[in-house]
Amino acid sequence: MIWWHSYILCGLEILLALLLLQICVIYIKWRLSPLQNLPGPRGKFFLIGDFLDIYFGPFFSVHQKWWKESNYAPLMSYTSLFGRWVVLPCDPDLVKHILTAPSAQEPVRYYKQFDFFKDMLGDGLISLEGKNWSRHRRILQPCFQTGLVKDALKEALPSKVDSIIESWKKSEGRVIDVYAHMSAITLDILGVVSFAHEFNALDTITEWANDSGADKIDEIQDPMMKSLSQVFKPKLVWIIMSMLKMGWLRRFDSKRNITKQLMDEAAEDIIKAAEENKSEMKKQSLIHIMLNAMSKDESQERNALSMQELKDELKLFIVAGHETTSTLCYWAFYALAKYPDVQEKVLQDIEKHAVSDEQIDLEAVEKMEYFLAFINECLRLTSPAGMLFRYNSRTENWNGAIIPAHTRIVIPIFLLHRHPKYWTDPYKFMPERWLNIDNGSGETKKRHPFTFLPFSGGGRNCIGERFARIEAQLILVNLIRRFQIKLAPSMQNTELEYRSSLTMKSKPRVQIVVKSR
Repeated sequence: MIWWHSYILCGLEILLALLLLQICVIYIKWRLSPLQNLPGPRGKFFLIGDFLDIYFGPFFSVHQKWWKESNYAPLMSYTSLFGRWVVLPCDPDLVKHILTAPSAQEPVRYYKQFDFFKDMLGDGLISLEGKNWSRHRRILQPCFQTGLVKDALKEALPSKVDSIIESWKKSEGRVIDVYAHMSAITLDILGVVSFAHEFNALDTITEWANDSGADKIDEIQDPMMKSLSQVFKPKLVWIIMSMLKMGWLRRFDSKRNITKQLMDEAAEDIIKAAEENKSEMKKQSLIHIMLNAMSKDESQERNALSMQELKDELKLFIVAGHETTSTLCYWAFYALAKYPDVQEKVLQDIEKHAVSDEQIDLEAVEKMEYFLAFINECLRLTSPAGMLFRYNSRTENWNGAIIPAHTRIVIPIFLLHRHPKYWTDPYKFMPERWLNIDNGSGETKKRHPFTFLPFSGGGRNCIGERFARIEAQLILVNLIRRFQIKLAPSMQNTELEYRSSLTMKSKPRVQIVVKSR
């Protein structure tokens, strides 16, 4: 027994020595990194770095503080967990260099490494790299032609907007959870337009409106949405494991495995239903175009999708497709309620071009200069995606700054949209800055294109940008014309904190009350 104790103690001593050696190696690499010479926070314990401040603080609040303290440096660096350096390019020319680098050449110069997306949603446009990404993008791009998007939304959107209008009419004076309502309508529109599938999310809004005593909206019962709701609740422990390159351990998480199986089964059901009703559809939805692009044999794989690839893209489009639009609408309603003078100008612009009492169509919206300027200003100050991630596959020299290979790059959309060099009164909500008039701001439309990136930029810009913009515009104009929007009493004089999961929301969540005009 004494011998066994000696072996165990000896083993523990060896493990401790190896751990200490590894920590020493990490420290030396961290200390000697050329990124030490860049502006940014210093002085934190290198194994923890600035991770906790970032994780628990409001979205991008600490980055913004560092940026101001560095006098708006074009490039900063900071430390994440385990001595890992992160660089923050705040110069639009540098951001342009990163985002416009060839995306199909291998090895990819600036790659994404979206392990979490890949693990739960599979190989879709967001997580794919190089030639595989290029193949998917080429196959799917025809699904998002402007003409197809306009026609599809024109047919599917009016009935969904009518449904939420009726619910709001019944609920005048009641507190409306903007996130829940916008998530429901955008999900239902996406389901019909893209997948010929009824998520029936607006049923939960109707039930809430009919029950005057209901405080909360019931959970959406669709199998796909019930499983997806669990995907984007990553625990801190899994974030840390991912940073340690131990994300593969999630395969032993039974809850994760069940969720993934349910998602795949739900995706298969949607695809089967779309195949069965294809002949009955007046117009093909996105999924029908994708089904036409499915590979029939191995020789067609270059120009077609496999069944698994189709399922992965379907899951991705459901997540990204409704989250982006619902978040844009979420912040638009907050801006309307917070700035009554802006709301009045938006209303005047809408009424000027709304020729009848029927729902406003896209042709009328495209003439509304102030309303479209309002949308752009919402996207500037409250962009759904506040940042982008990249890694460099090789050592880079950025204007004399050496960036070691495989460094994490955080492209700060949140900061670029507030850059004082390119935006007058950058923290002021001012739709007039987007109008081609002399409004006293000193701004024109000739600003650097990479200071405004609500849908990313370069070759890997958002494939669904046009869809998201048109959908949000048509939802908003029809609701603004019919309702006066105010902040709920509980939110009066409340300062919101930006929070981010998949897209940027707030704490507390935005709540409004409406009154028919």
